[in-house]
Amino acid sequence: PDGRTPTGRRHRHRRWGVELVFSVPSRVGKAAEVLDDRQFETFRKAAEKAVHDTMWRLERHAAFTRVTADGVKRREPLGLQYTIAPHVKNRNGELSLHFHVVLFSRGLTRDD
Repeated sequence: PDGRTPTGRRHRHRRWGVELVFSVPSRVGKAAEVLDDRQFETFRKAAEKAVHDTMWRLERHAAFTRVTADGVKRREPLGLQYTIAPHVKNRNGELSLHFHVVLFSRGLTRDD
């Protein structure tokens, strides 16, 4: 709340994270309407695995953290910090399988 990092440093203009939304294509979602509960659970698990796989690829190939002491340096983080929230329906109550991923912008490096 006071703009300080876990190590006590102060940041005034910090973006604490971003939200990513991964949606199953609507045609696939429509096809899922005819599945029984067991089949739909298998379908949901496959879609969630795809989200986990995507986050793993981002973690391995695209993630970096910046260190601004004595200039800006890019460092490889130990990993991404995120949480996944699955949703089966949209705001209108219609079947719309999608996943919200809250990705925190703080990354730990081997130097932390």
